Amino acid sequence: MTREIKPELLDELLSGLSKPEDLLCDAGLFRQLKKALMERALGGELTHHLGYEKGDPVGRGSGNSRNGHSSKTVLGEDGEIDLSIPRDRAGTFEPQLVLLHGRSLAYRLQEPKKFHSNRMNKSGGRKTLV
Repeated sequence: MTREIKPELLDELLSGLSKPEDLLCDAGLFRQLKKALMERALGGELTHHLGYEKGDPVGRGSGNSRNGHSSKTVLGEDGEIDLSIPRDRAGTFEPQLVLLHGRSLAYRLQEPKKFHSNRMNKSGGRKTLV
């Protein structure tokens, strides 16, 4: 799926950057965006898993709810990245973007068939990341 990023968003992100390092260094915009997008997608996975949005009263008394985050360092194509992985109280949430017991993001990129087959939910429908 290819999405076009709005020029206004790019302008906002690039405002204040003055040198290549602001974009490319370990604390640069590229790494910040990668981390933020991955954590947002993980939050979307948990929302799908639980069946309700964060803060939605429907989740009260549902038997499972959000339960903070865990830190995890994963290896990407451009080095390590520290992520905040959401948890659920029942301990049944298994993110598809980042393996619970793995450290490599490249694993998911190198084996797309396995990734997609693991994304099937119990009723046979597709899970969405966001």
